[in-house]
Amino acid sequence: MSHQTTVHIADLHFELRVWNNELKFVKDELGIFEHRLEELVSKYTDKEVLAELEHFQNQFIRQNESADIMTKKVREADADLAHFSQEHPVASNRVRMEDQVALREDMENYRKRYSGIKADFMRFMSKWM
Repeated sequence: MSHQTTVHIADLHFELRVWNNELKFVKDELGIFEHRLEELVSKYTDKEVLAELEHFQNQFIRQNESADIMTKKVREADADLAHFSQEHPVASNRVRMEDQVALREDMENYRKRYSGIKADFMRFMSKWM
């Protein structure tokens, strides 16, 4: 039996803003990692190192794509809230809406995947640098 939770629009909007900022940070960080990969590719000729660098490059591409997808979902959810608030300006201060459980789970899963890849990359960096 699923339990429906309701929350205020302002709380939903706050959470969406936090996620949007977090995803912007991840995109910036991925850019830094990709730049570092470029530096390392030109520095190393060892096939094992180059294979790992290619692996990370592919992972970073996937994470960028996933961040884009998550950003789109977050923006769409925020636009829905904004639309509701415009349509119901008086009610939006008091109304409670269905919680964004599925989106929160998606965001938590994205965080876990990204954290794991980031940790792996940092371990790789300390091994070879």
